[in-house]
Amino acid sequence: MSPQVPARLPLMLAPFLVAAASATPAMLLAQDSTGSETTPATTEDAASTSTSRERDRSVFEIIVLGERSAYRGAESVAATRIATDLRDLPINVSIVTAELMQEAQILDIIDTLRYKGVNANRDVRFNSMFIRGFNNTLQKRNGIRRTYNWQTANIEQVEIVKGPASILYGAVLPGGAVMSVSKKPQAEAHAEASVTLGQYDFKRAVIDAGTPLGGGENLRLRFIGEIQDSEDFYDFAFVDRTLFNPMLQWSITSGLTLDLEFERIRHNEHQVNYQSFYNEDSINFQPPFPDTPDPLPVFPATGFSWGFLPLSKGHHNSAPGNEYEIDTDWYEATLTYESQNDWTVRWKAAWVENSLETRTATVGRLNYAGGTHGLIRPAAGQSSNREFTTFAEATGRIDMGQLELVPMVGFEYARRESFAFDQLNQPPGEVLRLDEIGTYRGLLDAPAPEFAARPRTDNVNRSVYGLLQAEWPNGLRLLGALRYEKGETNPLQQGVGPGNSFSATSAQLGAVYRFTPEHIAFLNLSESFVPNTIVNPDGTTLPLEKGLGVELGWRAFFLDERVSLTSTVYRTVRDNMARLDTGRTFDEVNNPGQISFFTTSGKEEVRGLELELLLRPFDNYEMSLSYNWLPYARVISFENRPDIEGNRLRYAPKHGVGFWNRLTFPGRFSDFYMIGGLTFQSKTEWDADKNFTTAQFDSFTNIDLGVGWNGEFRGAPLSIEFLGKNLTDNELTTTYRPQDRRRWFITARLGF
Repeated sequence: MSPQVPARLPLMLAPFLVAAASATPAMLLAQDSTGSETTPATTEDAASTSTSRERDRSVFEIIVLGERSAYRGAESVAATRIATDLRDLPINVSIVTAELMQEAQILDIIDTLRYKGVNANRDVRFNSMFIRGFNNTLQKRNGIRRTYNWQTANIEQVEIVKGPASILYGAVLPGGAVMSVSKKPQAEAHAEASVTLGQYDFKRAVIDAGTPLGGGENLRLRFIGEIQDSEDFYDFAFVDRTLFNPMLQWSITSGLTLDLEFERIRHNEHQVNYQSFYNEDSINFQPPFPDTPDPLPVFPATGFSWGFLPLSKGHHNSAPGNEYEIDTDWYEATLTYESQNDWTVRWKAAWVENSLETRTATVGRLNYAGGTHGLIRPAAGQSSNREFTTFAEATGRIDMGQLELVPMVGFEYARRESFAFDQLNQPPGEVLRLDEIGTYRGLLDAPAPEFAARPRTDNVNRSVYGLLQAEWPNGLRLLGALRYEKGETNPLQQGVGPGNSFSATSAQLGAVYRFTPEHIAFLNLSESFVPNTIVNPDGTTLPLEKGLGVELGWRAFFLDERVSLTSTVYRTVRDNMARLDTGRTFDEVNNPGQISFFTTSGKEEVRGLELELLLRPFDNYEMSLSYNWLPYARVISFENRPDIEGNRLRYAPKHGVGFWNRLTFPGRFSDFYMIGGLTFQSKTEWDADKNFTTAQFDSFTNIDLGVGWNGEFRGAPLSIEFLGKNLTDNELTTTYRPQDRRRWFITARLGF
């Protein structure tokens, strides 16, 4: 069976394939393990490097060969925790490079997934990444857990690991995980500044500068800073944030390197209040409000009547919404020792502190003055998190003649403390009528709340893991990995139960076979686990949720690696999820108060196909195209809810497309280029086969298109770029938040 792409999709792609996007890529210099620059590799070097014994020696090393597209990362760090050439991986990994992020004005890491055909939603507090149909919120930064979603100014590449990945990351849902790799100090002095202006009072400035210290290359400094201040198309919304990111690299000896990094982020965002948004078909099925015979009048400040409502191009729910102030300090130290006998030992430690203050406005209803009225109820909260994570790893290469082994062993320790407070002085009776908010400037002027502390949580996790790769001269490469983790999840459970400790083991088996240097097949079986955080009122805890996945893929390279194609078919099962135990909860004899109890039951399964095409057929054109087809995403079983069985998973669209390209004009106009792309998601249908309407989101297509110029200003490189985002001007949401309205950006970038 072949995937059925909507008929209109090729028509939307056609103008971009002909005209839009991709200038002659600046060759990225290969870096050694200390970050020093070397001569750009030739095509022949690329082929020999891919089979060289040197490719696994460095950990967290990014190498991009000169003939490859700027949109193609050469190596993955996230897939095996060892920097490995993509052709040697038994896993499907999608990489979004810094070049693509810069051209497409991708300001948040979560938005990179859309350009790989993945359904994703950016939220200031957490991320929704529906990888292979499962909602995954796990992010890593340089191998360390990332709590909140952040910008891309200091990120070298973002890696999307598909499928169950607990062997690498511990607790993670079976769809996959995302890891960002930060930029590192360079061997030569460099500096670049950029300013971006856009609609809705968008302003952003970025500076990236670095230099060797002390007249040599042993000590290198780099600083990246960002300021953004912007509003949005709906009332009262804004984003105000700053990034301060100095980093230092010290080559202590020829084999010993110390990397120090500090990242401070201040993020203040006021976003739209949460609502349930439906596509047009779903709206027609919405019943009238239960105790309201006629629809409520349209409130002038919001532009909508009561109910489950679509977004409007002219108006949106401009209620005060939710305001978040997040401060994060990230301290990271990495000590790497590379011996002369192909062994590398690495120790990394990170201390992260973040605090979150929220002021929210819940939209509800209230019966008073002879009728039902819409209202806004203000609320507030505070939380603080402290996390310390450290791990040590050793990896090497053992030459056994016709067999080479690449072992890796590691240990990880993580401790997370959380403090949370709830508001006290916002009783339910304090409401603000929707028809009064035209004079209410958001939550900024709301009275300061009083807070009451909730129980503190203190989680400790310890894990050991090992990985062994075996490689034969005939092109066969096998991988086996095992992880054991023991830890805690939300002990105290806000005062209910004794806490939930767990221990888990996960495994992975993979195989890669090179039929020729240009054609490689891979097979992967992997597991995942998630500790259930629920503790029942009687103190019983729930067992682990499990995931199991299998994928079979093919990688092909053409035209001296100017064209690469990856295709993958997969099947993933998620089992043992936490469900309400209706038998105990609604037991009138033994549980007259109907206190909620939970059990583990249910199974979900997905099957799909992924395609990724990266090409640079000519020096003045390059392209990235990803397509995800998910025809099967079902609830297989659900205890006590037979009506749910057979439903399609929420937020699992059948089709997802991400596309970006760049075209440099030939001849006398070679200083000019065009860029552009699109992201497409088909509609999500939770119950597509049962004539039962539930939460659905309509399909959408975002189209971007821009032009740019590369030149000089007083001998310094200067580029000016004009980009239109979301030219289709979507009006419906993909998950919880609306897509941006059409917006124009102009960016000036100066090197000096």
